[in-house]
Amino acid sequence: MTSLLKKVTKNEKGSVSATSESRSRSPSKAAPREGKLGIIPVYRTFRIVDTGVEPEKDFEDDEALANQLIPELQRLRIENQYLFEQNRAVSRELGQAKLTAQALRQIISQKDEELSRVRSENRRALVKVCSLEGMLYKSTARQRSSPPVIQTLDPAAMEFEDDDDEEPLTPPSKGRIPCVGLMENGSNFASVEYDGFSAVKTKHPFDFVKATNAILRNSRN
Repeated sequence: MTSLLKKVTKNEKGSVSATSESRSRSPSKAAPREGKLGIIPVYRTFRIVDTGVEPEKDFEDDEALANQLIPELQRLRIENQYLFEQNRAVSRELGQAKLTAQALRQIISQKDEELSRVRSENRRALVKVCSLEGMLYKSTARQRSSPPVIQTLDPAAMEFEDDDDEEPLTPPSKGRIPCVGLMENGSNFASVEYDGFSAVKTKHPFDFVKATNAILRNSRN
């Protein structure tokens, strides 16, 4: 027998009968409730209602985690500040290095200009030296090809025009006679080749122009 019918009689007002199924078949149903109209079955229902009250949190765990992260955050801030200072110092050094490199470039360009100018001057000087060397070589060759002719003169035939403030020249007592030579190209030279004249020579130096004039006068006579 799967179900049982129960009749319940109460009070003197009347009898109320109700039919209930076995709890084994409907375990979710609640016991019947008696009312004015009879027995009304009551069912258990569940409803989620938002009361606005949040469950309590475990603040101790959050505080412990914060205590662990605060030192790490401070360390990161210190490292960030250190890296910022290092970056600024490196930027300053880089700017100074750029200025130094620019100044060195200017100095190098100036030195290059001076070096090029000195090289050009050296080339011009070398050309002059080469030209002078050629002229000297030609002059030496002409002198070798035409040796000078020496003419000896009598000291009595030479007339010297001494200045008033100078002492008269005394002829040397010994030695060879001074001579004046004329080269073929017109240039003249003179030499004093006798002993004992050095003492007089310091006071009365030998005047080549006067000696040449005396030679010309004697040749005319």
